[in-house]
Amino acid sequence: MKVLILNQAFWPDSVATSQYATDIATFLAGRGHEVTVVAGRRDYTDRKKQYPRADRLQDIRIVRVASTGFGKHGLAGRILDTMSYELMHAATLTSLPRPDVIVAFTSPPLVGLQGALAARHWGVPFVHWLMNVNHEMAIALGHLAPNSRSARLLRTLHAFALKESALLVVMDRWMRERTLQQANVPPRRVAVVPLWPAHQSEEAVPASRPASTLRQQLGVEHAFVIAHSGNLSHIHPLDTVLAAAVALKHDPGVVFAFIGEGTRARDVVEVVRREQLSNVYQLPPQPREKLGSSLGAANLQLVVMGDEAVGLAHSSKIYSILEAGVPFLFVGPRDSHLGELTAECRYGYHVEHGDVHGFLRVVNEVRALSVAELEAWRAQSRDLVRGRFGRTQLLADFAQRLEVLGGAA
Repeated sequence: MKVLILNQAFWPDSVATSQYATDIATFLAGRGHEVTVVAGRRDYTDRKKQYPRADRLQDIRIVRVASTGFGKHGLAGRILDTMSYELMHAATLTSLPRPDVIVAFTSPPLVGLQGALAARHWGVPFVHWLMNVNHEMAIALGHLAPNSRSARLLRTLHAFALKESALLVVMDRWMRERTLQQANVPPRRVAVVPLWPAHQSEEAVPASRPASTLRQQLGVEHAFVIAHSGNLSHIHPLDTVLAAAVALKHDPGVVFAFIGEGTRARDVVEVVRREQLSNVYQLPPQPREKLGSSLGAANLQLVVMGDEAVGLAHSSKIYSILEAGVPFLFVGPRDSHLGELTAECRYGYHVEHGDVHGFLRVVNEVRALSVAELEAWRAQSRDLVRGRFGRTQLLADFAQRLEVLGGAA
């Protein structure tokens, strides 16, 4: 079976969608399928870094698309980057041979539309994996007026891509409900396939937290480390976390580490400057091969999601945190996939946005946990991952769905 995968980020890019697209491509290639990936030449985060136009990862053919590289520092530059990529992406698709099935993710926003049009042109099944719904997020955050021409156009194009899909893959039941509301598609064509940890468990640091490279780098070998690892975008409001950092700035035993990049990184910089905080550290994203040790080096991991993001985005890092076996605190709406998962976990904690006192109460409770309790939690956490979020079982489930479609084609 010939599989064409469309996503702006792919190996060796380190962002989450790259990691999951790479996992899917390598798994399908390992089952003997002929896999071609169309991705961007520029690194998703560092727009100055460029990858080869034509590349291979084992048996996977990679075709990379050129675009402008203004980056995320200004709206105009981001629009030009997206438009140039979309145009070059469309031109690239016309030069490719006919596949048996097309899989498109959601980066950039119109890649699903292009996948749907290409599938219709070739007469092959189209599979749309909804990692997020960008335009609805922009509307929910107030960046795009809901009744504007742009919003109406984007909603129309998105609905077309959904309707053309032989299979729509979402990651939780909230996304499934939103998807069914946005387009008139049969429920049987919308499949819930959750994500999986991005690292292997043997990389994780033991619960006793011996000195790690990351802790040594920060000079906080013996501190209680509260970490936020991952993208810092508009859907990750940090007000509650930063207020807690201010409240704990005179406690020498507690530090905060923000590991990642994004628009919200400016919020961290501003609060550190204004409050003269010495208990807050900022680090660049960690490579995938170091993710387990990075997550495990913290005493408490944070997962933050804005109220508006429910049903429109899905936090993937929670599965890696569960695999690392670290207590975590979810800051966000209880009625969400994160709230539901947190309720199942013994050392998974939850506070709503604005509940700084609750945040501090969780910190004190986790600081009081014994090594034996932490080791027991890590074992239970990994059992949960193996039972419901194992990489091989979820990839096999998706591959079998794809093979049915490809065989029918």
